[in-house]
Amino acid sequence: MIAVLRRRFDDLPIKAKVSWVIYSVSMVGLLTAALALYASQMRVVRTTFREGLDALGAVVAESCARPMAANDGRMARQTLAFLAAKPEITSAAVLTKQGDVLAQYGAGFSVSTRATARDGWATEEDGRWNLVRPVVLDGSRIG
Repeated sequence: MIAVLRRRFDDLPIKAKVSWVIYSVSMVGLLTAALALYASQMRVVRTTFREGLDALGAVVAESCARPMAANDGRMARQTLAFLAAKPEITSAAVLTKQGDVLAQYGAGFSVSTRATARDGWATEEDGRWNLVRPVVLDGSRIG
């Protein structure tokens, strides 16, 4: 097969060979540019999602500070219920300083999530993002 293609290429006039080389180099350049653009866009999408998740986490942590201080699980659950507006968020939990669950949204929260994520960091694990934000009231961490 390769020998047949080689013979056909050898039989082409020089003008056709030069055109073929130019087209080949152009195709490689276009494919490289397309892959670079794709990789860049994937990085932008991931960064934007992580920043949005971090901002939402800060809002939820701030909103849960008063209910946590009052040990009001019902109010904390109501605060977490607003996360239903973001279908990509599958679970969330409000933990006390001792690590007990005060309120939970969704079913995907697990103890392993709690153990692997660091405060204030968004980490990706198996295509899922985990975010841990401290709950602070009057400058003191309460959860």
